[in-house]
Amino acid sequence: MLLAELLAHEYVHSWNGKFRRPEGLLSFDYFSPMDDSLLWVYEGMPQFWGNVLPARAGLIDEKQYTDMLAEVAGNFDTEPGVNWRTLADTARAAQHLYDAPRAWQSSSREVDFHDAANFLWLEVDAALRERTHGRSSLDDFVRRFYAGTSGAPALKPYVEDDIYDTLAAIAPGDWRGLVHRHLDELGTGAIADALARVGWKLSYSAQQNVWTSAWDKKHKTTNRRWSIGLMLDEKNVVTDVVANRAAAAASVSPSMTILAVNGRKYTTERLDATILEAQQTKAPIELLIDSGEFYRTVELHYTDGPRFPHLERIQGRADGLTPALRARRGS
Repeated sequence: MLLAELLAHEYVHSWNGKFRRPEGLLSFDYFSPMDDSLLWVYEGMPQFWGNVLPARAGLIDEKQYTDMLAEVAGNFDTEPGVNWRTLADTARAAQHLYDAPRAWQSSSREVDFHDAANFLWLEVDAALRERTHGRSSLDDFVRRFYAGTSGAPALKPYVEDDIYDTLAAIAPGDWRGLVHRHLDELGTGAIADALARVGWKLSYSAQQNVWTSAWDKKHKTTNRRWSIGLMLDEKNVVTDVVANRAAAAASVSPSMTILAVNGRKYTTERLDATILEAQQTKAPIELLIDSGEFYRTVELHYTDGPRFPHLERIQGRADGLTPALRARRGS
């Protein structure tokens, strides 16, 4: 499932990055600065298709796709970083953010022009379908914008206006305004509206998110950011904490190691069982923490139980997501 996304992402780079590349990423010497501002296309487009193409090919099912999208939406929904740093700024600051520490990434934002662009391009696809009464979609934009001739390798640079001109040739409208709402607005309003435009919304439940579970299993991590606000690595070391959630309020911070939960040796299963128990008993969750030379016990005041992100249909709204995932036939 995760490998399918990676292979599709890199495949798309053959025409989005190798053939067509932002003009700002064509510095011809090491003395000329690069302009990263169009990374929401250079990386964002492969991220979108990297998940859609495996769904069309039957390598992932609709549930896996919607749980992937829900995880991404849920990450933005809980992270404080979206309230002060825009998507556009993560692209401009990419050379710094790629090597930034993992600690406090939810507060600083990472190179999430990859993930955030899922919703930008999903809304562009939905808008193309609306404005052409279903006759055109993002597929048509790709055919026009990335079309080339067979033969020797070539490189055809573009600027931002070329994107809007191509979209307007398919369906007139304020494409710059639509895109820049995603790029320039703080918060998650654009993400929520993009989902609503295709008839879906973010919700939370105690049911595990299948995409998150697969990621955690492969990378031996534990992601409980949506409940107590913690992310852990395979050695139970805290890699990030979501500010304003229970773990942060108890002064848990990155680099600390969790040794025990409610007096018993820590395991992910025991943590989950304790989160569920606390929902019923309303008692604090006790964590024994190794913090350098010191051991201490902290109390997490959290009683909302297990919490994982999912997408659910909006009643009365047409489903604009499923058509984007449907397999294509012919050219």
